[in-house]
Amino acid sequence: MGYVFTVAKCAISWKAELQDTVSLSTTEADYMATIEALKEALWLRGLDEKFSIIQDSVQVHCDSQSAIHLAKDHIYHKRTKHIDVKYHKYVSGS
Repeated sequence: MGYVFTVAKCAISWKAELQDTVSLSTTEADYMATIEALKEALWLRGLDEKFSIIQDSVQVHCDSQSAIHLAKDHIYHKRTKHIDVKYHKYVSGS
């Protein structure tokens, strides 16, 4: 799992490590990694607000098509019902 956040082409936050949970598929592993990056993005956005930095948007990129499809439509799927609800709440906009 890993991510890098940049501002003006300078890295401001990054992480590269093994996931601390066991995934049953690469889709699940990629989905969980994307959600972890999204959580960091939300935290950085809050930090920007504290310093009165205006941030219109944050882009999070994922190279896994199956994880992207799961993020767009995470209603009940037989093969993904075991994924913890805590990951779905960040994608749904809560």
